[in-house]
Amino acid sequence: MNFEYCRQWQRWKKKPCEPLDLDTAQELHESRQPYTALAYDTCGIYQPAAYLQFQEDSIQVGILDGLRRDYLCYQLLEKAPGKLFVTKAMYQTYRGRSDAFELCECYTFGEDGTVTLEKRDFESPEATTITTNLDAWSNWERYPTFGYYEPLLEHNWIGKLAAI
Repeated sequence: MNFEYCRQWQRWKKKPCEPLDLDTAQELHESRQPYTALAYDTCGIYQPAAYLQFQEDSIQVGILDGLRRDYLCYQLLEKAPGKLFVTKAMYQTYRGRSDAFELCECYTFGEDGTVTLEKRDFESPEATTITTNLDAWSNWERYPTFGYYEPLLEHNWIGKLAAI
């Protein structure tokens, strides 16, 4: 995977804002200042496959579909120095090639293993909420070193969501 850097990813415009050179991005990373890393697959299609938006104590990750829409996004909060925890995740499907949501599943994770799922089908006005417990060990990640973001993109915790 290759990475490029910018100030932020504009979700609705589906493009990066203010490109950054490697040295500037590394300085921002080391001083825990906001910046975004865009991940590109090496399969020959030159469009971002994901983005990682770094803040002081959190990282927002968005996995993009072929139309540059977030179909999976999740937030990691730094709960202890160098230790991140996936606190929220959202899986979205869209109506055809539009940006209109069809289905949204929002997961909230507790360190104690509590998981709350709010599922909304945009065809109806109703939302379903389910609360359960799952092992939270796979929600922990180490804060990445600059340029080595692959562990955050592997989302090892997602396999357990099918059990809900």
